[in-house]
Amino acid sequence: ITQGFLDSGGVDNNYDVGSDFKIKKIAQVYSNITRMGVTYFSDQPGVQLYTGNMMADKYEGKDNRKYGFQYGLCVEPQFFPDAINQDNFLSPIVRANEKYISTIVMKLDNNF
Repeated sequence: ITQGFLDSGGVDNNYDVGSDFKIKKIAQVYSNITRMGVTYFSDQPGVQLYTGNMMADKYEGKDNRKYGFQYGLCVEPQFFPDAINQDNFLSPIVRANEKYISTIVMKLDNNF
């Protein structure tokens, strides 16, 4: 995500990553500056990606580090938003006596 992209409002989107419910690579985030990042694997059909568009202008961090608006990035494997009200989306409903199991794996790396 570039500064220009953030300046234009950032992102808050859900992406379809496949509905086979098999664990697969769904996202990868890394820094060109630190060469550190994370790769996400999940069996969920969607992934929500959003930047810190709702963050306050100022946060105090460790070692007097300053954080603020859009300093955050979130990746959330999940069902599609509003799926409960959309007949054409996979249903997120789990009924009584049914079992729901989901897997999310985050692999941290420092060699991007």
